[in-house]
Parts: sequence; structure tokens; C-alpha cells
Amino acid sequence: MQADKKQIEILLIDYFREYYDDFPKGKVVPSESPDFIVKIKNAHLLGIELTRLNPANALPVSEKEKAEIEFREQLILKIKEHFERNCQLNLFVKFLFSDPEKITPELELSLVVRLALLIKEQVQNKNGESFFKESIHKSQLPAGLEEVVIIYHPGLETPVW
Repeated sequence: MQADKKQIEILLIDYFREYYDDFPKGKVVPSESPDFIVKIKNAHLLGIELTRLNPANALPVSEKEKAEIEFREQLILKIKEHFERNCQLNLFVKFLFSDPEKITPELELSLVVRLALLIKEQVQNKNGESFFKESIHKSQLPAGLEEVVIIYHPGLETPVW
């Protein structure tokens, strides 16, 4: 599991470096503590520690909310499995669900197929040799979803959904 965690950290730091113009220039070296060290040309070192707030752990949740989280996690797993039947890219995929609009179990199967196809369409013509980021916005998604973010990094050895 530790290797998977480091892969995700590398993916995130590369993404941040790519899209944040003020990221310090220099060689980024993976480390254990801090997570990364940036070796800057003036011989200075900058340590970067990645952190994450997990909202599910921040506040107590009701049984109904726990059931909704579990339903969403199972839905994502099914979409991932359906996608991987037709595509071998190891992706980082993030789903942003809509709280006011719930996905009902009756729509689960059609939603799984539709989302796996949408994700496949987003990545099918991409170069598997280089980093890319794609988003599927609300206008293209079924009710209950706000956005799906798809990130690919050639160094990612394990898919993260």
C-alpha cells in the first residue's frame, strides 16, 4: 500500500506543478518526510508535505449519510470495473457528486455503462506516454453528478478511482 500512496503523491505533485505557475523551479525529489524536496538552483531546499482533509472523518455522519457514501463507493467501483474491461490505462479519476440530486439504485446500471463510456471517450485519443487531465462537466453527466476529473500520468502503476 505504501508504494500506491507514493504513486498518488507523485501524480498530485506533478499535476500541481503543471497547473500552478508559481510552483518553485527546481528538481523535485520524492522523500519520506517531507513527501518531496525541491532542490532549487541557489542550493536551497524546499520541503513539501502533502496533506488531505477527509470530510467523512471531520464530522459525525448519520446512518443515512453512511449508506449514501457506501452506495457511491460501490458505484465508482462498478464504473471502474466496466471501464477496465475495454481500456488498460491506469487513471486517477475523481467524482464530484451532487448532494441535492441523488442517484437512485434503479438508475445504477445505466449510469455505470454511460459513465464508463464517457470516460473512455475522454481518453481514447490521448497519448499514453505523457501526462493529461480531462474533465467531464455537469452538462454531459447524468443527474446526481457535478463533474468527473480524469488524470493520467505515465508513472501511475495502479489506478485510483
